[in-house]
Amino acid sequence: MKLFNLSCSLAGILSLACLTASAQESRNTVVSPVDTFMVLVAVRPIDEIKQDIDVLDALRSRKKAQLDELNAQKQRGEAEIEQKGKEISLLESRQDAAEKENKDADVAALKSQIEGVKRIHDLLKERQDLFSSEIDAAEAALDYAKAAEDMFDKEIALAKKRQELSTQAGAGGSKSFVTGSNRALLDQENAVLEAQVEKLKRQEKMLSEERDVVNAQQSLAEMQGRLLPK
Repeated sequence: MKLFNLSCSLAGILSLACLTASAQESRNTVVSPVDTFMVLVAVRPIDEIKQDIDVLDALRSRKKAQLDELNAQKQRGEAEIEQKGKEISLLESRQDAAEKENKDADVAALKSQIEGVKRIHDLLKERQDLFSSEIDAAEAALDYAKAAEDMFDKEIALAKKRQELSTQAGAGGSKSFVTGSNRALLDQENAVLEAQVEKLKRQEKMLSEERDVVNAQQSLAEMQGRLLPK
């Protein structure tokens, strides 16, 4: 029985030794996680990211100018609608007076005028709806630009961190140092991914507002078509 126990002990020790040797060999041959972890955010040169920022700045400038013009157009439109409303009220007062005086010809002429002014009044209101939609779309584009800028800033920070790790590893940095720094690298990748999600949300909102603009344009086109002679 003692011989059996000794044999088992020796077998266990040999097995443990083999496992230990195998694990040691595995640790010696494993590549740094910085090399083996999947890259979650595409590696891009900082200059390329800055070019995207330049494009974004141009978009922001265009949308700000567009927003200013749209707000001015909407303000002018409100004044025109108010003026047409007063014109309709005046014509209706004249129509009432003509009816009291039994001036049928004047009543018919005034009725025709009122209908024409009301069509213009409705058209101006439809234009206001378009201006409102375009303003919402421009504001959504500016929100998108802000989210995209935040993402690009985080992407630049990630690119600089990658350069730092690459430089340190190339200058004789140990695998343990690179591995220890990988948590910071992963955190920055996560920050970029979260910013990407926010940018996509803003982009979806921007596209939704742009679809509303197209719908408003179609509605206005239909109304303008009704004003044209057949």
